Amino acid sequence: MSNPVLRTSYPVSLRLLQDRGFEVNTIIDIGAAEGAFFLVRAREQLFPSARHFFVDAMQENEEVYRQVAERFQAGYEITALSCMEGEVSLRIDPNFYNTHIDRLQPDTKYVEQRRVPVCTLDALVARHELAPPFALKLDVQGGELDVLRGALGTLEDAVIVTTEIQIFTERDTLRAVAGEFDGEQHQVREFMTADPTTIGVDAPANEALESMFAFGFRHLPVMEAGQVVGIVSMRDVMRRV
Repeated sequence: MSNPVLRTSYPVSLRLLQDRGFEVNTIIDIGAAEGAFFLVRAREQLFPSARHFFVDAMQENEEVYRQVAERFQAGYEITALSCMEGEVSLRIDPNFYNTHIDRLQPDTKYVEQRRVPVCTLDALVARHELAPPFALKLDVQGGELDVLRGALGTLEDAVIVTTEIQIFTERDTLRAVAGEFDGEQHQVREFMTADPTTIGVDAPANEALESMFAFGFRHLPVMEAGQVVGIVSMRDVMRRV
């Protein structure tokens, strides 16, 4: 009997499926944000012949997708996905990453709202004539089940479906302690990362990406002569892919 493979991360799980002979023609990246999953695929050579298709509701990400599409024959559409067609209201996270369809997170009180188009995954797949078999990656901040309800036809041609599931996060912890927290009695040093990972101003972009992937964050302080001279984000790097 062969030794079991420990699926310690999402890329490792995909690598295992690839090594077991799963074939994918199109990877549909739903909730693509700044395109981090595309970079993971490229770095790990996951299903290298598959076409990447970005789906995200935030217009701010379109330039990244356009640049990647031109260089790597990818595709994209700026839209929300659900089990309906038309328009929906988004609640906009100031940091973008927890932006979600209104009412999906009742306890989250983001002020900014935005009307965006919404469609089903089945309609999107038909409109762009995407080629099966599919691998689906869903990260839509609580709307995953509604996306799947609008994807019954697509799911018949999907060989891999991965989705974010939220159990308990830092945000939940903050909500739990908010009633007892007195901000005036605490200083930032109690919560900050005292010795953060940094990167030199002359370091190659792939080194920044490696650090972000390895440690699970999206921003790095940039150092020159022992001083912080800026911050580089995953979105910054994606714009120059």
